[in-house]
Amino acid sequence: MKNYKIVLLSVLLFILICLFKVAFEGLFIQQKSFIGEWLWDVSFGSAFLAAISASVFLVFGIFLNGHFQKKALLDRSSSSASDKQPNSTEYLKTQDFSRVSDERLRHIFEKSPVMMHLIDENGTFRDVNERWLEVMGYSKDELLGHNVSFVMTPGSAIASRTEVLPRLWRNGAVRDVPYQYIRKDGTVIDVLLDSVAMNDPAWGRVSLSTVRNITLRKRAEEETRKTKALLDSIIQNLPTAVFVKEADQLSFVLWNRKCEQLYGYKAEEVIGKTAKDLFREADKFEKQDRHVLSTGRFLEIQEQDVATRHDGVRTLHSKKVPIIGVNGKASHLVGISEDITELKVAQRNLISAREAAEQASRAKSSFLANMSHEIRTPMNGVIGMTELALNTDLTSEQREYLEAVKISAESLLRLINDILDFSKIEAGKFELIEMDFSLRDSVANAMIAVSMQAHSKNLELVCHIPPQIPDILIGDPGRLNQILINLLGNAIKFTQKGEVAVDLQVDSESEGYIFLHFSIKDTGIGIPKDKQEKIFKVFEQADGSTTRKYGGTGLGLAVSLQLVQMMGGNIWLESEVGSGSTFHFTAKLGIKQGPSRENFSWDISMFKDLPVLIVDDNATNRFILKEILDYWGMKPVAVESAIEALGVMKRARQDEQPFVLVILDHMMPDIDGFELAERMNSDPDLSGVTKIMLTSAGQRGDAYRCVDLGISAYCTKPIKQSELLDIISKALNKVPTNEIKPTLVTRHSLRERKRFLKVLLAEDNVINQRLASTILQKRGHMVAIAENGKEALQILQNGRFDVILMDVQMPEMDGFQATMAIREKEKISGEHIPIFAMTAHAMSGDREKCLAEGMDGYISKPINAEELLENLDKLVSQREVTYEEAAYNAERGEIVDKALLMTRVGGDTALLDELVQLFLKNSPEMLSAVKNAVEHGNAEGIEKTAHSLKGSVGNFAAERAFQAAMKLETMGRDGKLRHAEEAFTELEKEINLFKDTLISLRNAHFSGIIH
Repeated sequence: MKNYKIVLLSVLLFILICLFKVAFEGLFIQQKSFIGEWLWDVSFGSAFLAAISASVFLVFGIFLNGHFQKKALLDRSSSSASDKQPNSTEYLKTQDFSRVSDERLRHIFEKSPVMMHLIDENGTFRDVNERWLEVMGYSKDELLGHNVSFVMTPGSAIASRTEVLPRLWRNGAVRDVPYQYIRKDGTVIDVLLDSVAMNDPAWGRVSLSTVRNITLRKRAEEETRKTKALLDSIIQNLPTAVFVKEADQLSFVLWNRKCEQLYGYKAEEVIGKTAKDLFREADKFEKQDRHVLSTGRFLEIQEQDVATRHDGVRTLHSKKVPIIGVNGKASHLVGISEDITELKVAQRNLISAREAAEQASRAKSSFLANMSHEIRTPMNGVIGMTELALNTDLTSEQREYLEAVKISAESLLRLINDILDFSKIEAGKFELIEMDFSLRDSVANAMIAVSMQAHSKNLELVCHIPPQIPDILIGDPGRLNQILINLLGNAIKFTQKGEVAVDLQVDSESEGYIFLHFSIKDTGIGIPKDKQEKIFKVFEQADGSTTRKYGGTGLGLAVSLQLVQMMGGNIWLESEVGSGSTFHFTAKLGIKQGPSRENFSWDISMFKDLPVLIVDDNATNRFILKEILDYWGMKPVAVESAIEALGVMKRARQDEQPFVLVILDHMMPDIDGFELAERMNSDPDLSGVTKIMLTSAGQRGDAYRCVDLGISAYCTKPIKQSELLDIISKALNKVPTNEIKPTLVTRHSLRERKRFLKVLLAEDNVINQRLASTILQKRGHMVAIAENGKEALQILQNGRFDVILMDVQMPEMDGFQATMAIREKEKISGEHIPIFAMTAHAMSGDREKCLAEGMDGYISKPINAEELLENLDKLVSQREVTYEEAAYNAERGEIVDKALLMTRVGGDTALLDELVQLFLKNSPEMLSAVKNAVEHGNAEGIEKTAHSLKGSVGNFAAERAFQAAMKLETMGRDGKLRHAEEAFTELEKEINLFKDTLISLRNAHFSGIIH
């Protein structure tokens, strides 16, 4: 019994020590690796605590064993004495104490949180506690009497039988023995076992063991091992050099394989050493490292040269980052290096190649610009002079030849433009400009540009722009026109009859922007499905054979695609063979912010409720005209034939709501517009109605027929909305009272209301001089010509001009140099004369360069009369007319009184032609005689020659030239020659203007249209 108490006390002490050991094993020593992972090192703590617990356990076991043996001897002595003098009370107390102690020790054993078991020398289970049963899943009945190998894996059982138990019985104790136990459910757990051998009165030698379940820890250790192995493998096999230095001495603690390849040193040669032991750049490296460690910040070295062991100096891109320890300070430094030597070489080669490419691009751009100039300059003369020739009196055969020349020249020009545009796009030199423009005028200009092509095939050319679409937008009107002209020209080319219609709709609208949807629909041959995708590709056509009916390079649509995409839109088509095609494209344009989006020169409120009849056999034309007039507040009625129109007008007269205005289409089936006008004139109830004639193709003599039939206005379609409103206003005599109503309103008569300008033309090419001056003088503008920029500056010193047309490329002094000189003088005078660049260059940046050099506008060659005059018209409308200019313009009058001249020749154009030719032949000699007399101061000669010249110009009703000649004649008669040279200069200018006016007047009359 006493021995049993000793065992129980020993167990109690053993349990307490184990609890103490387990509690302290949780206090692991924490270490932080260079990669920032927490590692737990328990080997040292476990061994230390196991040694302490074993020592204490054995000491206390020996002590308690001796104590209880001594106490047993005393008890036996006392017992023998008590036998002599029995004391039953003390005996009972001793028995109770022993029983309570036994129960207490048993309770501690059973309820211990540590797994415990007791085995004998044969390894048979003699006792286990509740925690052991709970973890393993067995009951005591299932376990007691079985050998300990019953719960062990085979490997653990063999180790226990052959190694651990013999050592236990030999040494009396074993510590931290690793086993694997098999739980009742079959799962395997890892345990650590501490055992001590002792004597038991019942079982002999026994082993009391505590068992710790370390399965989770083993798993964590295994995961840590795998993770460490994975990280090590990753770091070692990275394609980038990675090294680690400890913070104190900056010695290397890691050096991966890529470092070995890059720097030429093996890991075993580097680990534990510093950069000073290996690299001559060590001081620079250490400075960088100390900076990173002290600031705790990432450092990137874009490039630095490092001497390697075998490959010489290499250029490296390095990054360094600190690793912060538990104390908040940097414990290690990680470095990453990448060899960029080849990359730097490639970059240098790339820069050299880019510079060579840029130089080639500049050469290409220069070549294209020069080629553009050299080609456009003669093309300017071909097209311009052909147009002038077509305005003269020609035989039908001559006219046919010249029209063929003009068509061929324009086709060649379009080809040149497409090639240049494609080259610019390909070179990335193509840019869009941003400017305010009128949408309706821009679209109308594009349609006017192709109208002759359409009218030659008797095609209707119509355009529908809903009134709700804003007119003043922001974008590149020139490139928008180019897209429209390409698509319209393409539609006209493949359409033999019917119409080509342009329709605009709003696709979407956002703040400040509008997405417009353009559609160009034709009634042509259509495009097969399998050909539709490739027609937008460069040099591709629906029919690419050499026997194709329709020509073309295929560049136009490819360029249009690029332009549309640059405008933020898309382009596509819908087509069926035999049913025509519809090309669609969208464009993003800015909306001009302001109170008004309309730009009319008339107050449209004056036309409110005006009854108008529209007569046109084309349904699209009727719809468009009616929509426009509705938007202006009029009350239009549209009919499709002359018969229907007569009936509608009679009924309106009977209802006492007669039409005030009738808009007639010229070319209608059965009864055309002229015949309808005749029938209206023959009916007293209809003869007073104002009539406007619109035609798809003007014919010689149409203007005279209009005058004879009382038609107030005559214009070809398509017509701009602003022009249509002007024509209606003029036809209805809604003009200021001091303005005389013309006999016939045309596009040309509308333009004559514009103010005339004094223009300085700086141009070295004789043909361009002639063409531009003729276009301007026919509009009534005065033109002075300079051969180069230097001469232009000299002319400006002697007179004032409203505008300068400046060629860019001229000898002696080019347009840019001349413009710079003019602007420098204006800094002192405070004046500003508008300068328009005229250039045959067409490369990206030319416009911007002109504006940057101080020019106000840009006109490309070949000179387009409409573009030139439109720019000048805008200038007139923008400039404020001074009092002196207004007085001068009021007094100067017409160069030639056209009506008086026609009266004098009795309307005989043949006689007019004869007189004009005679004057043009003799006038140079007559003017030379006057000049000779002036230069020699011959008063009598001046009087005689000036008188003769005065008589000649007087026959042509040229009042201004007549007055200039008479002024010089008077000086000669009076002998007052002080200002004779100035008077002659004025006479020469007026004679030149007069001659140009005579030519244009003669051409106009012979073409059958009154201007």
